[in-house]
Amino acid sequence: MNDSGLRPEYYAGSGKEPIQIMTEIMSKEELKGFLEGNVLKYVARAGKKPGDPAHVDYEKALTYLKWLIQLELFGTIETERTRKPEMPGIDL
Repeated sequence: MNDSGLRPEYYAGSGKEPIQIMTEIMSKEELKGFLEGNVLKYVARAGKKPGDPAHVDYEKALTYLKWLIQLELFGTIETERTRKPEMPGIDL
């Protein structure tokens, strides 16, 4: 899944998306906690949100998990819209 399901285009209208701002103002440990919390949230609610099949939340959890892996490997995260050529995506 690309991360557009987590961050629709309207988030990009102000120039920076919330996840980009968080990477700038949070410490690595704070950002890690935020990402881990979202993985848990989406896995816990999978299949319980009316109108959304479980796989939608599992895909969102996977996106946050990929960002956690990037944070561990590279010290930062790059989203689909902000990825630099030298920052590889994490394919699972």
